[in-house]
This record gives sequence, C-alpha cells and structure tokens, in this order.
Amino acid sequence: MITAQHHESSTPELPFAPFPSDTDYFGNPSQAWMINFRVANLDRMVAQLRAKGIEVTLDPEIYPNGRFARLSDPEGNPIEFWEATRWLLVG
Repeated sequence: MITAQHHESSTPELPFAPFPSDTDYFGNPSQAWMINFRVANLDRMVAQLRAKGIEVTLDPEIYPNGRFARLSDPEGNPIEFWEATRWLLVG
C-alpha cells in the first residue's frame, strides 16, 4: 500500500493499494478501481445510509485491519467503508 501524508500529520490521508489486474475483489471484472472511505464508526455509518434508503452490505467478518461495508454508486461502481482496527490508528 502506498500512502500520501498530510504535511501537518503523520496519519495517512490517502491510501493507494493496487490490486492484481485479474482480481475479482471489486465485484465485476470490468471494474478496476474502488473508492474506500475510512470511517470512525462503521455501524453508525451503515445505519445512516440505510435510513436514507441506500442498500449497504456489511461484511460480518472482522479482519486484522478492521471491518468493511460496501455499496454501489448509481453506475454500479463499488464504494467501500472501512473502520480500521484501533491498533492501526494508534501505531
């Protein structure tokens, strides 16, 4: 993963993580990218989106780097929300 850092902070602001060209992670082979937003409280974000009628899929698994949820924009592009594991935020 490559990260761009804000000049006043050591917190990564813009992670860039390339995937292999044959990945199916984005859901459709014709989709080669995805926006991923880091959020402080994934459950609250999912609840807010669902309250507005937006379909969101919450991944039930808790990964070493955190939790994830996903939705699609009107054109079918995936958008992912990531709540980082606490040790990643303080490390």
